[in-house]
Amino acid sequence: MAYRVKLTGPAEGDAYQAFECIREVAPDSADRWLRKLFATLMTLVDMPERCPMIPEADELGHPARHLL
Repeated sequence: MAYRVKLTGPAEGDAYQAFECIREVAPDSADRWLRKLFATLMTLVDMPERCPMIPEADELGHPARHLL
C-alpha cells in the first residue's frame, strides 16, 4: 500500500537553506545531499512506519511521522 508523503513548506525551506549552507563549504557534495534527502523522503511512500510518530500527532488529530 502506498502512502502520501507531504513535505511542509517550512520543512522544504529548511532543506533548501541547508543545501545553500552545504554548497558554501562543500559545493561538490551539495547536489548529492539534496537528491539523497528527497529520495530518502520518498521511501516513506512504502515504509512510513519505520519512522516515529511526531510528538504533536495527538494535537493534529491524525497520525504523522517524521524522518530525522
